[in-house]
Amino acid sequence: MQLLFDLDGTLTDSSPGISRCLAYTMRALGQDVPPIPRLRRCVGPPLATVFQSLLTNCDTDDIERAIGIYRERYEATGISESALFPGVVEALATLHKSTHCLQLVTVKPEPYARRILEQFRIATFFDDVFAPMLDDRVTTKSVLVRTALAGGTHQQSDIAMIGDRAEDIIAAREHRIFAAAAAWGYATSEEIAAAKPDRIFHTMTEYVRWIESRDGADRSND
Repeated sequence: MQLLFDLDGTLTDSSPGISRCLAYTMRALGQDVPPIPRLRRCVGPPLATVFQSLLTNCDTDDIERAIGIYRERYEATGISESALFPGVVEALATLHKSTHCLQLVTVKPEPYARRILEQFRIATFFDDVFAPMLDDRVTTKSVLVRTALAGGTHQQSDIAMIGDRAEDIIAAREHRIFAAAAAWGYATSEEIAAAKPDRIFHTMTEYVRWIESRDGADRSND
């Protein structure tokens, strides 16, 4: 199978570092810092979208300044203020060993995404990374999924995308591949339900078992 993975909220628990960077940025700009639950909901979307929602009376220059302040702290400290969710290493190792094609699809800029994979020593499990460049403000998850699919050779029935936010599920559904929701991430149950995933998984281990069950069914039909 071709397996697409979101990063923040699916593989990594990055909320602490991202929330602190957002709070730092808001204080630096002299704006009120939203409560933690509000900041937590900002994990996942592109920064330009996040600051457009957080800043008051902002224009393009304000958003660019906010992104610059955020990234200064993120590169120095925030990127390390995260951890892998339980079972991620074991799951990726199992799927990689089973010769599935694992690909990372994230709106986090590519240099950061690759650094995180190396930081947690899981880069070798992935065949490719699909992510925007640092100066990209417009690429969406749907565009990235389309790019990942364009270079693959699998049939749609053998492709799955797992992510924790609505945009992950919606992107998968737009391209008619299996849309798996990671219930351990940052979306509310209402957000996940509204996006209409094909299936909700509560642990990465559960997701791997589902993939293995598909493998077993395919072999029995050969």
